[in-house]
Amino acid sequence: MTAIQGIEVIHVSLPTRREHKWTGLTEPIGGYVLIRMTGDDGLVGWGEAPALKDWGGDYGRYFGETPGTTRHVVERYLAPAVAGCEAANIVELHARMDAVIKGYPYAKAALDMAAYDLAGRALGVPVHTLLGGRLRETVAITWASLVRSTAGLPRTPSRSFAPLSRSSMPRAWSSVTGAR
Repeated sequence: MTAIQGIEVIHVSLPTRREHKWTGLTEPIGGYVLIRMTGDDGLVGWGEAPALKDWGGDYGRYFGETPGTTRHVVERYLAPAVAGCEAANIVELHARMDAVIKGYPYAKAALDMAAYDLAGRALGVPVHTLLGGRLRETVAITWASLVRSTAGLPRTPSRSFAPLSRSSMPRAWSSVTGAR
């Protein structure tokens, strides 16, 4: 099995098509951190952290992370801690991350995603196989804030990217009400 050899942190900042505000939000949304995890066999897995410092979870019990915080935590603490860990050994990956620093769920989740992706590529299976199997054939999505236009994006049957109306998402979360 491939072992984690390198981790690259990439900060992406996307423009929003309109301003989004809610109580407690103190900076614009749109900052993401991508993780490029390279295995000792040259394979690459990807992870992502939608870092937002003002998101504190239910009742503000947790803390958010900025893209800068996430980058610092990954580069300074997590990347050295997980180097050499087998990508498919998620239990060891989590133990190493938790031993070196407490908290920082966005940063840790991004490495977790990248490790699953890397392990799936090494084994030649999709990540859903590693997680117990595919639950459904498709997943409904919305694009409430971060895409200005779908013009110019590729439109193939397997990767269609179009806004979804409420009526087209009967079993998905509604981006309007947050209810099922």
